[in-house]
Amino acid sequence: MISFDDFITEKIWVPQTVISKIKSEVGQYLQKLTVLEHDNFIELNLIVVKLDARGQGILNRVMSNLIQYSEQVQKPLVLYPDESQGTSEATLREIYKKFGFKNGKRPYFDAQGEMVREF
Repeated sequence: MISFDDFITEKIWVPQTVISKIKSEVGQYLQKLTVLEHDNFIELNLIVVKLDARGQGILNRVMSNLIQYSEQVQKPLVLYPDESQGTSEATLREIYKKFGFKNGKRPYFDAQGEMVREF
């Protein structure tokens, strides 16, 4: 099992200040988190909240930090909801719509089904 710290040092390429804030607020509740900053967008590649912490607003706090950073650097947030972590794609899409994401307005990935939140 890879720890949250392993993802911070090896997989997350956004400023350390953003990651440090997320880690201090909710790091103990996250099983996995991968956020990648590209030239023209920020990709929320993977987020997994520990089972016993779900429904406690953990995603709200992570998304708040990522949205704030996205707006600061004026890059859209992009994600691709999938069922690999046990939540249905339809449910994930409804959750992310509450954060202002819309179904694939712009082609950031080759895959279909992306969701985008403009800054």
